Amino acid sequence: SRSLSVPLKDGKLALKLFGDRSSLEIFTHDGQTLTTTFFEEQEINQLIIKTDSFVKVNELVIYKIITD
Repeated sequence: SRSLSVPLKDGKLALKLFGDRSSLEIFTHDGQTLTTTFFEEQEINQLIIKTDSFVKVNELVIYKIITD
């Protein structure tokens, strides 16, 4: 497992996640990046984000990446 420690900005955390069939990239509001690759036979359909305290998600936007 991989992890990042990201300080809050004005009490909030902003993440941008980009994924495809074999990789996931996470970009944080403070400029950190986490990239991981994986090779699974089945489609991965979940992402788990763990915190040390309660978190409220204000906005979640999922875009489908179209490939040829």
